[in-house]
Amino acid sequence: MLTNESIRAMDPTEKEALLERVLKSVTEIDRLIQQGSPSSPVVREAKSMAEDLLRQFQDKLKAKEQEAIAYKREITTLKQKIDEMGAIKLTVKKLEDEVAGLRQKNQQMVKERDEAVAEVNKIHELWRRFTSGE
Repeated sequence: MLTNESIRAMDPTEKEALLERVLKSVTEIDRLIQQGSPSSPVVREAKSMAEDLLRQFQDKLKAKEQEAIAYKREITTLKQKIDEMGAIKLTVKKLEDEVAGLRQKNQQMVKERDEAVAEVNKIHELWRRFTSGE
């Protein structure tokens, strides 16, 4: 029995011989069909077999088309989710930057508060000295 692998493994001469045999067989089948009458059992069986094979092929083709449509929908959904995640990532980055800015402002305010407390303590100390006569 021939398989795709066995055909690929053939050298060009073997492939040519195989092709000639296939063409000869197809030509012979065509000749027999042309010679036979439409009521001939062989012709009817060949026609029925060809119709069955065609129907099976069409069914498989429809199934593959449906599968392709499902994959396209899934890909579209995944692309939308990727876009949404990209937007979320940007939002998170903006929030991280904002938090970093707020931390820096907080550190600056704490530093200013500490300086103000030190200044108030100096003023209290001076006032205490002034009122106590030192």
